[in-house]
Amino acid sequence: MNKMYFLLTAIFIMAMSPLMAQIYLGPKAGFNLTNAKYDLDNIRAADSKAIGLGFNGGIYFSQKLSDHFDYQVEINFSRKTRRVKIDDQLDVDNRIFLSFIDVPYMIRYSYGSDIQRYFIGFGPQLSYWLGGSGTLRGETLDEFNLTKLKYDIRFKENPDDTNALLVVNDPNRFNLGLVMMAGGHFRVSDLNRVYIDVRLELNNSLLSENEFQEFFGVYRDSFRVNNRTLSINIAYFFDVKGLLRKY
Repeated sequence: MNKMYFLLTAIFIMAMSPLMAQIYLGPKAGFNLTNAKYDLDNIRAADSKAIGLGFNGGIYFSQKLSDHFDYQVEINFSRKTRRVKIDDQLDVDNRIFLSFIDVPYMIRYSYGSDIQRYFIGFGPQLSYWLGGSGTLRGETLDEFNLTKLKYDIRFKENPDDTNALLVVNDPNRFNLGLVMMAGGHFRVSDLNRVYIDVRLELNNSLLSENEFQEFFGVYRDSFRVNNRTLSINIAYFFDVKGLLRKY
């Protein structure tokens, strides 16, 4: 965790450099649709991977570099949902809710006026996997007289834990990906803008190198996956330098 805090601090120190003309800062939120890309051919053949609905929220920051170029940095908490359905004799439906801290850094090309401006952009995204939870349904739980089982995801076993656990061995908690986006922002006052974008996140890191994680003695799942996430986001931000000049 100390490495993550150091990285986030370094990014914001760099981003807050007052060398450029316009600096925008504000809260951001959105929802996402995630599909998992498995690294195992037998998983692709056996399972039906449904799209999972999640959300994100955090802080938006952008700074103008020239008339048509700027950069955008965010620190977001996101929940990405992975759903696996196995339509065989066990009729398994497993929903996995994964939590991340995401830090995208994007270069944007923009055009338009001060009233409304449109842009496209891309850049890397560093994510830190915090953990997660899940809900398992299926006939595999019949012997325990359960219709569903809620569980927590951990990265090591804890004998004091009384909840049902899915322990992920050898997790890759730092993930690197690519973000591509398009959107625009619109002036609502001299100092404030509303921002909307659509973005595609391609995570290039496997969540774990291990093929399968045993769970509850009746089910196993693979975390040799990386996420493919489509999101729609909205932010409300203000002109930092304009606000400082006003007050």
